[in-house]
Amino acid sequence: MRRHLVPLVVSLSLLFSAFAAAQDSSYTFTTIDVPHCYSANGSNDDGDIVGDYTDAAGGHHGFLLAAGVSTTIDADTASGINNDGHIVGTYSDAGGAHGFLLQPGSFTTIDVPGRSTSARGISNRGDIVGSFSLAHGFLYVGGIFFTVQFGDTFGDKPTVAQGINDGQQIVGTYTDDRDRPHGFLLSAGIYTTVDVPGSRQTVAAAINNHGQIAGTYRINGEPNVRGFVLLENDLTRIDVLDSLATEVWGINNRGQIVGVYADADLHRRCFFATPTSEPMTVAVDIKPGSDTNPINPRSNGKVPVAILTTDAFDANTVDAATVRLGPTGAEAVPVRVAIEDVNHDGLSDLLLHFNTQDTGIECGATSLSLTGQTFSGQKIRGADSIVTVGCR
Repeated sequence: MRRHLVPLVVSLSLLFSAFAAAQDSSYTFTTIDVPHCYSANGSNDDGDIVGDYTDAAGGHHGFLLAAGVSTTIDADTASGINNDGHIVGTYSDAGGAHGFLLQPGSFTTIDVPGRSTSARGISNRGDIVGSFSLAHGFLYVGGIFFTVQFGDTFGDKPTVAQGINDGQQIVGTYTDDRDRPHGFLLSAGIYTTVDVPGSRQTVAAAINNHGQIAGTYRINGEPNVRGFVLLENDLTRIDVLDSLATEVWGINNRGQIVGVYADADLHRRCFFATPTSEPMTVAVDIKPGSDTNPINPRSNGKVPVAILTTDAFDANTVDAATVRLGPTGAEAVPVRVAIEDVNHDGLSDLLLHFNTQDTGIECGATSLSLTGQTFSGQKIRGADSIVTVGCR
């Protein structure tokens, strides 16, 4: 059974022109040891990877790489895997292309009735997305197909649904009237265009539960593609070192990404990458508005601290639950959190308040350190000077 997903008719087309300044890749890359790997397409939170490789005759086969062991999947490609180890992908026979769901002990065809079908992504809830007839996206839930279609009318803009998270946010690609691909995000019934600024084509391939979108883009005037990871307005460009081109096709809830790159000899190499553990230095302002930042260590009050948004960092991407403040940056947790433009530069900052007695400040201290992580797992660190008062 196939239905049009009625709540999904509202379309909001936005170009993400307000991205923070793009950052260099901050990942540790590992080449995947699967012979003749053509593409790594998805990874779950255990680091299991699915994709496809080519044989001597040029045919494609799916693979699962788990615990260092590669297993062939009898299909053209394996596109997605969830935390239960359930795998989706595509196989072909004389009747055309078919989607599939591979579970322990079962292999199930996932086909939109009468249509060529490709299954591309699966959530931990078991929801599946993909495409049919090469031009229409679908969401498959509980045995029912719902159409995912960017545009006001069915078939208006060719659409492929690529990835889905546990909140049923869907990402994918649609093609405009000039045959240029654009990424999209479907969330709460609203379609939003996802385009890397300056690109002539963008593919949004995967989304995790933190809302991180991974994909590939091509900049105007440049021949080769690059990968990207996007969280709201925080864009990270992904380039494997010394590669000629990089594509990103999957991202898990740990922020780990998979894809493929071209080396200097134009050979395709599949990769798995983990966000670096090196903390990023961020701008911190203790007691915004004060030049000297006086703090009485004996006070039972609170210390306000702002993490500032800059051209290179969006403070709104910080997970406040991970933030700590003190002499070593490991002491106090915030008791109040707000979004506020504390320095009046037109950018929203993250304002946190800490109980003074929790910080471990001692008389004579001259600075406090702050640590934390972004929602994508990037560690952050910052510091600001203070003056202790009321110590005599």
